[in-house]
This record gives sequence, structure tokens and C-alpha cells, in this order.
Amino acid sequence: MPTSLSIDSMLSRNAGICGGQLCIAGTRFTLNQIVMLYNRGETAEAIAAHHAQLTLAQVYGALAYYHTHQAEVDADLMAECDEAERLD
Repeated sequence: MPTSLSIDSMLSRNAGICGGQLCIAGTRFTLNQIVMLYNRGETAEAIAAHHAQLTLAQVYGALAYYHTHQAEVDADLMAECDEAERLD
């Protein structure tokens, strides 16, 4: 019998972890970190291979969430970059 998996269950948000950013559940690896690596040209396989705490399924889940909520995530990434530039 097939097992269903909710992409949202692979992600979590906690005010005390990574400033409340959306993270891969059970890790301190944020969705934004995955997306930044992906947008730089890294494949899901390369991201998982270079970050031992992540499984390939977690990376694909994060990317599926990103593609479903791309405008929202891109706006959050832009705000994060603007804040980093402001602090430099």
C-alpha cells in the first residue's frame, strides 16, 4: 500500500530556531539555504551530498515547497539579502 507524505510535514517553524525561519524538520537548515544553493546551480543530489544532515527526500521536499510558494519564498530571500546588506 502506498504511503503518503505531506511536504509541509518535512518543514517546521519555531521562533527559537533560526529566528523563526522555515527549516527542514529536525535540523537547523533553513528553506532559504536550500533555495540559495539551488538557485546557484546546485542539484538536489549535490545539496544532499554536501550536507550530511539532510536526506535527498528532505531536499526535494524543500524544493517542492519552494516551487509551490515561489513568489513568497523569493520575497523572503530578497528581504533577507537586503537586511544582510544593511548590516554590512
